[in-house]
Amino acid sequence: MQEVSKDNLYRFFVKHYQANYIPPNVWKRIDGIYTGKEKGLAQPIPPHELLDIIERKESYLDRQFIRKGIADSTQKINYALTTACGSYKSYKEWKAGLEVEQAAAAQAEADRQYSAAFSRMTKHHPTESAKEDMFIDLEDDD
Repeated sequence: MQEVSKDNLYRFFVKHYQANYIPPNVWKRIDGIYTGKEKGLAQPIPPHELLDIIERKESYLDRQFIRKGIADSTQKINYALTTACGSYKSYKEWKAGLEVEQAAAAQAEADRQYSAAFSRMTKHHPTESAKEDMFIDLEDDD
Protein backbone atom coordinates (compact mmCIF):
# COMPACT_ATOMS: atom_id res chain seq x y z
CA MET A 1 0.00 0.00 0.00
CA GLN A 2 2.83 2.41 0.80
CA GLU A 3 4.26 2.18 -2.73
CA VAL A 4 0.84 2.85 -4.25
CA SER A 5 0.46 5.87 -1.97
CA LYS A 6 3.93 7.10 -2.83
CA ASP A 7 2.99 6.85 -6.48
CA ASN A 8 -0.22 8.79 -5.82
CA LEU A 9 1.74 11.42 -3.92
CA TYR A 10 4.21 11.68 -6.79
CA ARG A 11 1.35 12.09 -9.30
CA PHE A 12 -0.20 14.79 -7.16
CA PHE A 13 3.09 16.72 -6.99
CA VAL A 14 3.64 16.39 -10.74
CA LYS A 15 0.11 17.52 -11.56
CA HIS A 16 -0.25 20.36 -9.06
CA TYR A 17 3.30 21.62 -8.64
CA GLN A 18 4.67 20.81 -12.11
CA ALA A 19 7.41 18.74 -10.47
CA ASN A 20 9.27 16.81 -13.16
CA TYR A 21 11.81 15.60 -10.65
CA ILE A 22 11.60 15.14 -6.90
CA PRO A 23 15.03 15.15 -5.24
CA PRO A 24 16.09 12.20 -3.05
CA ASN A 25 16.22 14.42 0.05
CA VAL A 26 12.50 15.15 -0.38
CA TRP A 27 11.73 11.41 -0.64
CA LYS A 28 13.85 10.87 2.47
CA ARG A 29 11.78 13.50 4.25
CA ILE A 30 8.55 11.85 3.09
CA ASP A 31 9.81 8.50 4.41
CA GLY A 32 10.61 10.22 7.72
CA ILE A 33 7.03 11.51 7.87
CA TYR A 34 5.66 8.03 7.14
CA THR A 35 7.80 6.50 9.91
CA GLY A 36 7.45 9.35 12.40
CA LYS A 37 11.16 10.19 12.35
CA GLU A 38 10.62 13.65 10.84
CA LYS A 39 11.84 16.36 13.20
CA GLY A 40 9.03 17.82 15.31
CA LEU A 41 6.55 15.10 14.39
CA ALA A 42 4.86 13.44 17.37
CA GLN A 43 3.69 10.38 15.45
CA PRO A 44 3.93 8.88 11.97
CA ILE A 45 1.53 10.05 9.29
CA PRO A 46 0.27 7.19 7.10
CA PRO A 47 0.74 7.80 3.37
CA HIS A 48 -2.96 8.02 2.54
CA GLU A 49 -3.52 10.56 5.33
CA LEU A 50 -0.54 12.67 4.23
CA LEU A 51 -1.95 12.86 0.71
CA ASP A 52 -5.46 13.56 2.04
CA ILE A 53 -4.23 16.47 4.15
CA ILE A 54 -2.29 17.99 1.26
CA GLU A 55 -5.26 17.61 -1.09
CA ARG A 56 -7.63 19.21 1.44
CA LYS A 57 -5.19 22.10 1.96
CA GLU A 58 -4.64 22.62 -1.77
CA SER A 59 -6.38 26.00 -2.11
CA TYR A 60 -4.75 27.27 1.11
CA LEU A 61 -1.34 26.15 -0.13
CA ASP A 62 -1.87 27.81 -3.53
CA ARG A 63 -2.67 31.10 -1.79
CA GLN A 64 0.43 30.75 0.40
CA PHE A 65 2.67 30.07 -2.61
CA ILE A 66 1.47 33.29 -4.22
CA ARG A 67 1.69 35.31 -1.01
CA LYS A 68 5.17 34.06 -0.18
CA GLY A 69 6.42 34.07 -3.78
CA ILE A 70 7.17 30.34 -3.84
CA ALA A 71 7.55 29.24 -7.46
CA ASP A 72 10.03 26.34 -7.31
CA SER A 73 8.31 22.94 -7.27
CA THR A 74 10.67 21.49 -4.65
CA GLN A 75 10.01 24.44 -2.35
CA LYS A 76 6.27 23.98 -2.89
CA ILE A 77 6.51 20.30 -1.99
CA ASN A 78 8.53 21.03 1.14
CA TYR A 79 6.09 23.75 2.18
CA ALA A 80 3.15 21.37 1.60
CA LEU A 81 4.86 18.68 3.69
CA THR A 82 5.56 21.15 6.51
CA THR A 83 1.94 22.33 6.45
CA ALA A 84 0.64 18.75 6.46
CA CYS A 85 2.82 17.83 9.45
CA GLY A 86 1.66 20.90 11.33
CA SER A 87 -1.98 20.14 10.56
CA TYR A 88 -1.93 16.46 11.46
CA LYS A 89 -3.23 16.83 15.03
CA SER A 90 -6.23 18.91 13.97
CA TYR A 91 -6.79 16.57 11.00
CA LYS A 92 -7.00 13.58 13.34
CA GLU A 93 -9.41 15.44 15.63
CA TRP A 94 -11.58 16.38 12.65
CA LYS A 95 -11.51 12.81 11.36
CA ALA A 96 -12.46 11.39 14.78
CA GLY A 97 -15.38 13.83 15.01
CA LEU A 98 -16.47 12.83 11.52
CA GLU A 99 -16.43 9.16 12.50
CA VAL A 100 -18.57 9.93 15.57
CA GLU A 101 -21.06 11.85 13.39
CA GLN A 102 -21.20 8.99 10.89
CA ALA A 103 -21.75 6.43 13.67
CA ALA A 104 -24.54 8.57 15.18
CA ALA A 105 -26.19 8.93 11.76
CA ALA A 106 -25.96 5.18 11.18
CA GLN A 107 -27.48 4.52 14.61
CA ALA A 108 -30.30 6.99 13.97
CA GLU A 109 -31.05 5.29 10.64
CA ALA A 110 -31.04 1.85 12.32
CA ASP A 111 -33.42 3.17 15.01
CA ARG A 112 -35.71 4.62 12.34
CA GLN A 113 -35.78 1.33 10.44
CA TYR A 114 -36.47 -0.61 13.65
CA SER A 115 -39.35 1.73 14.55
CA ALA A 116 -40.84 1.41 11.08
CA ALA A 117 -40.57 -2.37 11.17
CA PHE A 118 -42.08 -2.48 14.65
CA SER A 119 -44.99 -0.29 13.51
CA ARG A 120 -45.67 -2.57 10.56
CA MET A 121 -45.48 -5.61 12.82
CA THR A 122 -47.90 -4.24 15.41
CA LYS A 123 -50.41 -3.29 12.70
CA HIS A 124 -50.64 -6.88 11.54
CA HIS A 125 -50.26 -8.58 14.91
CA PRO A 126 -52.30 -7.08 17.74
CA THR A 127 -50.67 -6.89 21.15
CA GLU A 128 -51.83 -9.05 24.07
CA SER A 129 -53.73 -6.14 25.62
CA ALA A 130 -55.55 -5.56 22.33
CA LYS A 131 -56.48 -9.27 22.23
CA GLU A 132 -57.78 -9.06 25.80
CA ASP A 133 -59.88 -6.00 24.88
CA MET A 134 -61.39 -7.92 21.98
CA PHE A 135 -62.21 -10.86 24.30
CA ILE A 136 -63.80 -8.52 26.87
CA ASP A 137 -65.91 -6.97 24.10
CA LEU A 138 -67.13 -10.43 23.14
CA GLU A 139 -68.06 -11.21 26.79
CA ASP A 140 -69.97 -7.92 27.09
CA ASP A 141 -72.21 -8.86 24.18
CA ASP A 142 -73.94 -11.51 26.29
